[in-house]
Amino acid sequence: MKKKLILGSLVGVLCAACTCAATNYNTTASGNWTSPSVWQNSTVPPVDAGAASTDTISITRGSVVEVNSTMNYNPRLHIGNSAGAGTVRVMAGGDLTVNQRVYVGINSGTNMGLLSIEGGTLHAKGATGNYGFYVASGVANYGATGYLAVSSGSLLFDQGNMQFGVGINGNGANSGANATINQTGGTIAGAAYLTVSGTTTLTDGYSLSSQISLMGGVFSLSGQTNNAHTFGTNAVSGVHVALTVSSNMTTFSLGNNTQFSGSDTKLIFDVAQRGSWGGKTIAQFGGALAFDGAAGVIVDFSNFGLWDGAVVNETITITLATYGSLSDTSTATDQITGLDEEHFSASTITWGTNAATIDITYIKAIPEPAACAGLLGVLALAFVTRRRR
Repeated sequence: MKKKLILGSLVGVLCAACTCAATNYNTTASGNWTSPSVWQNSTVPPVDAGAASTDTISITRGSVVEVNSTMNYNPRLHIGNSAGAGTVRVMAGGDLTVNQRVYVGINSGTNMGLLSIEGGTLHAKGATGNYGFYVASGVANYGATGYLAVSSGSLLFDQGNMQFGVGINGNGANSGANATINQTGGTIAGAAYLTVSGTTTLTDGYSLSSQISLMGGVFSLSGQTNNAHTFGTNAVSGVHVALTVSSNMTTFSLGNNTQFSGSDTKLIFDVAQRGSWGGKTIAQFGGALAFDGAAGVIVDFSNFGLWDGAVVNETITITLATYGSLSDTSTATDQITGLDEEHFSASTITWGTNAATIDITYIKAIPEPAACAGLLGVLALAFVTRRRR
């Protein structure tokens, strides 16, 4: 009886061990997510309760995987890792829910992880104690490269207290990260707070770089009361952050507090041509907006042009940002670049109690295209007449 009891106990322990062992689902080829030919051993990751939260799905070895159906997953999702680059494209008709952490480039070195939202929807939900969505996440002795592109469709943060980490290294030695976010349309929204290249440990010779370019669509994160949106850091050198927000964005909004820090951290306003500036605010910060260290602001007029009904000597006021309050201890000087100074003049930025504005004056008429074409025609005719003589 005693031997049987011991044997039964051993069997129970072994069964429990098998039940708890994590499973890794790895890609080996490109194609549709649901195709067995894409996956190692032809094992497509099971949806819903078929896979555990301790499991990992890795898109790697150069695979490009398309999502065009509805799927719900419990494991972590790694896109690009030390085994190779990886790409996930969420296409129209695709609806992918990940209930654990998502890493777009994790310990990948120069192997890029790429997530492209192209008409479909990705729901990033996280799990208890594991809330997180990361673009380029490295740890000690491993760097990372990650790229998030949103042209249409949605990236939604459906869980509270979600960290949206960009270009981070987990405070690991001998580790860097290179992150890029490019939004030209669609929606990035939900209950998340941004942590962009913030660290307290960065080994000499390594760097953290985050380039965020928001050129169209909706970007709206509610943030958290106890977790500010942070860009850059004063703790170490070698951190490079640029957040570009275009006036072509339908909405850019960060709820709660936002902090820009560091010697190479920039908030860039892309002031693009619009028919009307009435009622337009390029960036909305719901709480306190703070700049410290040498974090700076650039207003870029490279894409600027005449507004509807513009007349010479007319001045308009452009609202760059609104905020709950302002704290500016930065040593950096605001910069204005790309302005056509032959036809426009600009004031300095006015940092008010709750809004930052800039005045633009139309100082010299810009010839209409038809007038330019007519002038060129006259010059061409004069040239031909002279040649004939």
